[in-house]
Amino acid sequence: MRPKTNATTCVNTSPATAAPSTGDLIRAASASVADTAVHPMQDVINLGAEHRMNFPGTAAGNWGWRYTWAMMAPDTADRLRRFGQLYGRL
Repeated sequence: MRPKTNATTCVNTSPATAAPSTGDLIRAASASVADTAVHPMQDVINLGAEHRMNFPGTAAGNWGWRYTWAMMAPDTADRLRRFGQLYGRL
């Protein structure tokens, strides 16, 4: 069981006006005090908006996105494992 803290997770990006990257968001979720961190596969493999699986307000075309191993970068599992080890999630 991970120790609970009152720390606030902050997403640091550079420059200050930049939107957080998917890596920043995965790190923030991993660093949170939540018992569970869920990372959307599209964020894990750093895909763009064209790979969304849900389009709110539309009746058709939702939930059709599919993952293939060709989308996975060779270092993806290592990166997630490092976050898991760093934040006590393994």
